[in-house]
Amino acid sequence: MDFIKNSEPIMICDIGAAPSDKTDFIDDLFTNTNSKLVGFEPNPDEFRKLKNVNNKKFYNFAIGDGEEKIKKSLVLQLETSPTPLYKDEKSSAQILKKLEELGFALHMFNKVKTQCFRPMVLNNNPDIGLNYLFQLDCVLVRNFREIKNLSSEQLKKLILIMFYSFKSYDFVDFLIVRLDELENSKFINDYRDLLKLLKFNKIY
Repeated sequence: MDFIKNSEPIMICDIGAAPSDKTDFIDDLFTNTNSKLVGFEPNPDEFRKLKNVNNKKFYNFAIGDGEEKIKKSLVLQLETSPTPLYKDEKSSAQILKKLEELGFALHMFNKVKTQCFRPMVLNNNPDIGLNYLFQLDCVLVRNFREIKNLSSEQLKKLILIMFYSFKSYDFVDFLIVRLDELENSKFINDYRDLLKLLKFNKIY
């Protein structure tokens, strides 16, 4: 989508940056846009696997209370569990309620992980899940009241994040219409032509 460009880099913050988990949603954004990444990984063994390269910087420590930083974010993805797995962990409902208070709205699940409610082997696979929700990768965006107040540059960043990271093409359409209103542009025509070339994969 080369007809929309951000002037300032998109700042990607990866908390828990261990390379053991695939992060296509970060890689696609970083590869296709003007972006910089800052990663934090407290585990020394995992941290040693990370390499600082151009526009990527990693730190070997954990993050504490980042509420003020979160308030300035355009998009959040976080792994939550409806039933907490660890001591003192908050449930999905508690976390989402707090983020709603900070001006965010749940937009989608990037990943839904299920497990059997009790240990069972189904189809000869001990890891297969049925209906019990084990972990949810939640994607939150600024709520619609906040989106109305975003600048053109912020809208461009949000458009690129939702397009490359999360393939949320319908939401991107909405955002581009808003951008056109601000800039008196016609990006929506180019975008809808592009949509005709894309293949859509429903996640859930």
